[in-house]
Amino acid sequence: MFERMNPLNEVERMLTEMDRRLGGMVGRAHLLPWMRGVRPAIDLYDTGESLILKAAIPGARVDDIDVAVEHGVVTLRGHVPDTVEKEEAGRVTWYQRIIPSGPFNETVHLPAPVDPDLAVAAFADAVLTLTLPKVQEARVKHIAVRPADSVPDM
Repeated sequence: MFERMNPLNEVERMLTEMDRRLGGMVGRAHLLPWMRGVRPAIDLYDTGESLILKAAIPGARVDDIDVAVEHGVVTLRGHVPDTVEKEEAGRVTWYQRIIPSGPFNETVHLPAPVDPDLAVAAFADAVLTLTLPKVQEARVKHIAVRPADSVPDM
């Protein structure tokens, strides 16, 4: 039987073994910061009138988040604090450390032009909701369908 090798699983196995041999003094999460970074989960959808972007950022506070819209790109920046204070983190023995913390910087290219002056951002229950009204020209326009004999000749 063949087992497909996953390089990330091998890295994780190696880090786990190193951490075990070092008695948890280093902690796997600090060996490779790219494995530990904060990456908000993002949904983007179109209501016809607006684009709605939702970003899950657990652990963040309102003051931790910065939102910018420029040239059809939304940029989310911020910081998610550690779950344990720095002083305490140095005195504890970590057995598992998966909750992400640290800075984040995400960009999302928008599929339609929006009016950033009318954008609204709200943060509740760890989810940032950004409502971006589309410019008039980009909005969905519904055209009534009528019987052919009632439409004037063009």
